[in-house]
Amino acid sequence: MDFVLYDPRTTAIVGIIELDDPSHRRRERRRRDRFLNESLSSAKVPLLRIKTAKAYDLTALRNSIAQISARNSNSPFPTPLDSQNFPLMQHQTRLSP
Repeated sequence: MDFVLYDPRTTAIVGIIELDDPSHRRRERRRRDRFLNESLSSAKVPLLRIKTAKAYDLTALRNSIAQISARNSNSPFPTPLDSQNFPLMQHQTRLSP
């Protein structure tokens, strides 16, 4: 798990973000990913898997996080997510090498 989305008022977990890099193709990693998928599904915790990239479309990321938010009516994340709610976010960000 790379990021845990939680409600800061209650610390309840709202969702999990997992960044999938090439290591997720290895057999032992796939086994761990299946375990994570099944565990979070059993606990009814939404999991958002994102393939690692040099650049991301933040609008698409916001929309994906909004879908997690929509599944949890107690989520503190605004729906829909947009640049007005997150003024520091731009439409695309580039990660350093």
